[in-house]
Amino acid sequence: MLLGEWKTINNMSSLIRYVSWERSVQPKNEHVSLDEYVSWMHRGLVIHVYQVDQSWICSYQTIKILDQFWLLLGVGVHETYRKQGYGNFLVNHCIKNHLSLDIVAETRYDNEIMHHLMTKYGFIHNGDVEKNKIKWKIWRRPSEDIKI
Repeated sequence: MLLGEWKTINNMSSLIRYVSWERSVQPKNEHVSLDEYVSWMHRGLVIHVYQVDQSWICSYQTIKILDQFWLLLGVGVHETYRKQGYGNFLVNHCIKNHLSLDIVAETRYDNEIMHHLMTKYGFIHNGDVEKNKIKWKIWRRPSEDIKI
């Protein structure tokens, strides 16, 4: 794996500085508009990007929902870097940085690679849902926070 660094995008100036829609790891037909990102950021969305020499390798997004759980969104590895361990690296980074609450994630119904990663890292399939004619699997990973 290439040695890089994690960037955290959690405000408008960071969004404008780091987000390049041409370099995004998300599929072209699933890009989120700048207005949508701004709306989500006002509600606490944080984008976590791993990059090497200004190139996006992988990213994920999190938002805390009602102080009850972390919602994991927009998980993706740039197509050039797939099958090199970055998916494991990304999910592991998310878990290590969000241990205090359960993590809930949605994956496309037919995305077997993500289903494997979810299971590998202790996520439990929690049901299915259809939104905008797309089927999704819902996953939940219990928190590792020790309650005293």
